[in-house]
Amino acid sequence: MLDYYLVGPNTVLVEEFVLEPTGAAIGIDSVCFSPSAWASGASLSREIRADAALRESVRPVTRAEAEQAADLPAESVLCSLFTDRIPLGAQPLSFGDESILRLLFAGRRDAPSLSIVDVQWKLRDVGPGLAWAVDLYGPATPAVVHLVKSQMHRQGFLPITIERLG
Repeated sequence: MLDYYLVGPNTVLVEEFVLEPTGAAIGIDSVCFSPSAWASGASLSREIRADAALRESVRPVTRAEAEQAADLPAESVLCSLFTDRIPLGAQPLSFGDESILRLLFAGRRDAPSLSIVDVQWKLRDVGPGLAWAVDLYGPATPAVVHLVKSQMHRQGFLPITIERLG
């Protein structure tokens, strides 16, 4: 699933989290459009995750909204423009038999509203006011990961990483 962001008045950032079979993210592929051309989005993707002030200028949008700012090619063409993957993840932490998939988000201070079925989950305030984590317990299908990312994206949150904790 591609995520679309408007950064400032003239830049469209398109990202896709690359997931391993366990659901954990192993990288972020991205491309950005500035007023004249498409280019690698890796640098901008890193910057918006590291710089809180820059993150204030980032607005998660739908594809239709992004199309108002740029003439977007088909998603398959956008994916072919991905050139610099940002590697993510490390070896999972072990908590015995319990398996937790943690989706970490930044972007807003107020708590998100989520509706998730078919899996146990818990919302956590990480570093009060800094980020939110959604912990999914047990096996989480790609469809559940997509649902959580979509719900958070629509509320203005920026996905940071997806990690397997056990």
